[in-house]
Parts: sequence; C-alpha cells; structure tokens
Amino acid sequence: MSYILDITPRMMEIFGQELKRPYPFAKLDIVAAPQWPSGATELTAAITYREERILVGDQPAPGARLALIDVHAHELAHMWFGNLVTPPWWDDLWLKEGFATWGTPLVLTIMEPDGGHDVTAVAQSIRAMRLDSLASTRAIREPIADNNNIRNAYDAITYLKSLGVIHMVDQYFGPEIFRPALGRYIEKFADGEADSPQFYEVIGMETNTPALTETFRSFVEQKGVPLVTTTLNCDKDKPLVSLEQQRYKPLGSAIDAQAYHWTIPLCIRTSEGERHCALIDKLDQDIELTGTSCPRWVFPNAGGSGYYRWNMPEQQWRALLTDFDDFAPTEALSIVDSALAAFEAGKLSAEIFWQLIEVSSRSTQRQVVTAPLAYLTRYFAHYFSNDERAILAEKLSGWYQPVLARALTSEDAEMQIL
Repeated sequence: MSYILDITPRMMEIFGQELKRPYPFAKLDIVAAPQWPSGATELTAAITYREERILVGDQPAPGARLALIDVHAHELAHMWFGNLVTPPWWDDLWLKEGFATWGTPLVLTIMEPDGGHDVTAVAQSIRAMRLDSLASTRAIREPIADNNNIRNAYDAITYLKSLGVIHMVDQYFGPEIFRPALGRYIEKFADGEADSPQFYEVIGMETNTPALTETFRSFVEQKGVPLVTTTLNCDKDKPLVSLEQQRYKPLGSAIDAQAYHWTIPLCIRTSEGERHCALIDKLDQDIELTGTSCPRWVFPNAGGSGYYRWNMPEQQWRALLTDFDDFAPTEALSIVDSALAAFEAGKLSAEIFWQLIEVSSRSTQRQVVTAPLAYLTRYFAHYFSNDERAILAEKLSGWYQPVLARALTSEDAEMQIL
C-alpha cells in the first residue's frame, strides 16, 4: 500500500487549505479488505477498499494509477462531504457524492498541474449532459419515497451533473471566493446534517451573491441542459452579444424547450481578448463589449466549465474552428460537444460537422481527440451505405492513424492511456 500511503498526506493538506478547514478527525485508516462488497467505502476516518482496487504495487501502470488516485481523492473528500456534514435523506445524495466527485479533480489538479485532471472534469460533465439531454432524464434532486429508488440515485446525474454544476460555479467565482465559502458552510453544519435548501441559503450568503441560490436551485431541481444561443451584433457603436436560453433538445425530441429557465453563470471571451461574465437569469439577455471593433468570434463558455450548451450562426462556427488549436483543451471540449449537439438538433450543417472532426483529431489532448468517437461509431454503423462507409473509413484513417502512431511511441502517460 506504499503508493497510496505516500500521497494521502498531501491530498489531506490540499483539501484543508482549499476549504480553509483542516482534516476533521483524529486519525485516518486506509483498509484493504478481501471481498469487500463495494470497490471503496468512505467510512469515517477509515476508507475501506476491496483489496484488488488498492493493492497495485509501487509503480502502477498509467491507467491503474489514474483510477487509484481518482477514487482515493473521491473517498477522502467524503470526510468533509458526507461524514462531517451529512445529508438527512437520499434525495440530497448530491451534497455528498456530487461534492466528492468535484473534489477529485480539485485536489488532483493542484497535486499534478499538468495531469489533465481539469480536462477530465469537463469531459465527465459533458458525459452527464448527453444523458441529461434525453426527455427521460431526471433532476439531481427528486423525492425518494421507495427503497428501490435509492440505488437508482447513484447514477451519472448525481455524480457527474453535480460535478459539472459545482465546477461551473467554482470557476465562475474563482477558488479564492467559492471554496472558503464552502468551508464556512461545512463549519456551520459540522457534526450534523444539512439539506439542499440549507446549502442554497448559506452558499448564497457566504459568497455575498443571493442569486447563487437560484443558480443551484435551477440546476439541481430542474432536469435538462440549458442551450444558450449566441448572436454577435456589430451594427451599433459597440459590439453586442445577445444570449437566449432554452432547454436543449435533440432533433425529434418531445421536450418542450421553452418550459425551462435557469440562472446561468456564464463567461464569454472574444478573439480580441475581452472577457465578460454575468449571471444570466433572463430568457433573453445582452452583454455589451467594451471594444469598438467587431471581434472575429465570441466564445460563450470561457474556460469550458459551463454546464450548458451553446449555438451560434455558422459564420461564427467557422471562425472558431479556424482558431481551434488556440483554445485550451477544456474550451476545445466545449466546442466539440456544443457542435455535435447542434448537429444532432438539426441546427448545424454537415460541412461544419466534418470540419470539427478534422480539427479535433489534431489535438494533443486525448479527451479532445476521442470526444467525437461515440458519435462517429453510431453514424458509421447505422447511417451510411457500404460504399459511403468505404469512403468515410479512408477519410477517418487519414485523420486518426497519425494520432495512434504518436500514441504508440509516446512516453506521455496520457497518450499511453489513449
């Protein structure tokens, strides 16, 4: 167990520093148990693993190491979220599982700044958005009155959508504001319990932003993914970005897109380097840019951390894809996801779709390269004739074979996982 024992003190230190509340118990045992019923359990001050999950040797392979540090950071986060402050009932499961999932990339990014853990967090959030786009999805917080529904709550909505929402708020306010406020929420309810309304109230007060209460309530108690349609208007003295929100729905879905309303922490940035952030609480809202010249493009998810999708006129899509290599990997993931979602909603041309596939295949970040593959696999299997598949296979080989060739000879752990 030497590998995990060596890194645990640093993880504990980071959580304590970021939340401004040190590890809350007198000791911490790490237990490797044969035939433990779950992979890992956050028993108070005694994280317990099924032994094959944690006994990986002193130098685990890249994938095994990543899986181990991921689950260990998650279970350690539970010492604050779940053990020190406990949800009173299963409908508030997100207050422990969502925050522990969010705490994982938080601690790992500080431990390993070049490890791509922030990119993984955005990729996991996008995974939740794919499920959350369905008419049959559920809200993060829903009443649970039947024992059979308790297990159902342990799903991607509770874990990954919660991660996406919390990560969005954390990045919007900045770690120096949100994380200490979260620590004061923990301090208020330490050794007790807290439900979602109590969390909403305290976090809005501690960040001095009452509207944050509505942000969390609208994302936690309402199902679906917001879609922000973005239009750049340069006809006036100063450029203007018009934003319109509704629920995202795929082509042919029965979802009533107009029946939903969120308070969205949104940041845009422009090709000229401007950055503007606002809580979008209206169905239609404008942001005036400070410059007088019209930017080549506006990007409505600066940093890539927003739990929403966005669309824009195709001229703006072309401008973004022309500069695709200049975007951070987290932003590139947002571009890929929103473009694929727009295509699946029937609002993006095949020309832009194929341009997106080509530019994303050149990325040096494995999560960006692989993001379209599930879509391509489905399209390839179901929507093309044999002749079309042969043409498409040649095109895809030209894009992806160089990626595989680089991965085979790379010493980078991330590329080896690819």
